[in-house]
Amino acid sequence: MSEIKESPAGEGPEVTVESLLAQLEAEKNAHQATKDALDIALEAKDDAAGALSEAASVITGQKETITSLQARVNELETKPSSHPIIEVNKKKFEVHAKSFKYKGETYTVADLISNKGLQKELVSIQAGFLIEKQD
Repeated sequence: MSEIKESPAGEGPEVTVESLLAQLEAEKNAHQATKDALDIALEAKDDAAGALSEAASVITGQKETITSLQARVNELETKPSSHPIIEVNKKKFEVHAKSFKYKGETYTVADLISNKGLQKELVSIQAGFLIEKQD
């Protein structure tokens, strides 16, 4: 490389081939760095677009599930309960079992309906198949 010299007419620095090549190399390096940064940004954008598409797909699936479940809830709210109901301490409970075991004995719903003492015991232990009915 040669150094920049003053032009003979005093018009500023003399431009040499070496100085132009050095400037060109610096510009190429700057251009390559910018291009590399752009490539990284484009790759990040593509990744984000893929993640966004995947999230949109999940949301669509969730929306379909919610719509389906809401329709089922609406259907169940309009139908009367098909489960037998017992009343303990002025509270009503739906019996969500056809038969069950309690203290080593097997009982049917008919047994439960006819046995007020058993009803009170099962309500007191909060048996999972007894669902309090909200009126």
